[in-house]
Amino acid sequence: MKYGIYSIRDAAAGVFTAPTIDLTDESAIRAFSQAVNNSGSMMNFVPSDFSLYRIGTLEIESGQIEPISPPAMLVCGDRLVKVVIENED
Repeated sequence: MKYGIYSIRDAAAGVFTAPTIDLTDESAIRAFSQAVNNSGSMMNFVPSDFSLYRIGTLEIESGQIEPISPPAMLVCGDRLVKVVIENED
């Protein structure tokens, strides 16, 4: 079975973060979305600076890693920002 290897690119710093492993692109996007929408995270402060990339795959039975070149951009942080409407009582 293959898992995806993902990294977040910080455009302002010009670097990729340490990679993580997830079951699918969709579950990696969900985790990235949670980080982007966490009011205490840097990604929430400037979500347009951050993008999620699939950088490879991991075959879990053999341990083989296959890089993807160039990395595949899945989504930019600003596309995942949830609008919070506050109740005006």
